[in-house]
Amino acid sequence: MDLAQLEISAYREKWPVKLVTARYADGRPALILVDMRTGEPQWKISVNMPEIDLADGEYIIKTWSENEPVIDQVMGTGLFVDTGRRVTCG
Repeated sequence: MDLAQLEISAYREKWPVKLVTARYADGRPALILVDMRTGEPQWKISVNMPEIDLADGEYIIKTWSENEPVIDQVMGTGLFVDTGRRVTCG
C-alpha cells in the first residue's frame, strides 16, 4: 500500500520515491522507499525483529547505516509518531 510520494535528498541526488508498506517473509510489517523512476526498492526503512511485539500500525524504524541520510526526511512527513520505544538490534 502506498503511503506517500516524497522527494528524498541523499548522496548529492534527489530521489522521487514512494513510501510503501510491505510484509517480511514472516508476515510482519515493513516500510520501503521505492524509486519511482525504476520501480526498485531503494531503502528499507524498517527492520524485522520477530522477538519484539508490535501494536497494529507500529514499525521498528532503522535509523542507522544507509538510512541515516533519509530517516529525518521520512519521519518529517507527519505520517509517523515516535512512540519513544527503543530496541537494540545486532
